[in-house]
Amino acid sequence: GRFDKHFEEYFVISSGKVVAFDREGHLVPAGLRKAWNVATGNVILTYVDADVDEGVTDLTTGLAVTAATTYTVDNVTDALRLRGLIGPSEYAKDFISQPCGVAPYNYWKWAGGDGSNPRELIKHGVQLQHGSAILCDWVLEVPLVPVAQATETMSGAMHD
Repeated sequence: GRFDKHFEEYFVISSGKVVAFDREGHLVPAGLRKAWNVATGNVILTYVDADVDEGVTDLTTGLAVTAATTYTVDNVTDALRLRGLIGPSEYAKDFISQPCGVAPYNYWKWAGGDGSNPRELIKHGVQLQHGSAILCDWVLEVPLVPVAQATETMSGAMHD
């Protein structure tokens, strides 16, 4: 995410990003589902030193990241199955839902806990964002203009 110098915190999802839910009920960028639909052996998840410093939760273990590391689609799929977050015939991409909306503003990283007990906050006395909303009704859709244009003949097309 992007780092905000004023609050000294990270944004995890930017305004305007299409979002989805993961199986644990967290909002995530919807593009993860597509990015994780790759061939066996491809790296799909990377944790860096900043993730260790910020106490990011490792998706494969459910615990805090302890070292910078990468995971392949096979690693993540196996870990999610082991954690019971996907079924035996599912893959890592199935952990993420279809798109459900758009982020109307930047989302800060979660402050910790369930939002009701201040002792569970990651940083004491700081909760920049209690919850997150998603925009579901009005989204601007723009046509895709292909790089290469081709002529196509439609059979059975209606004529004037």
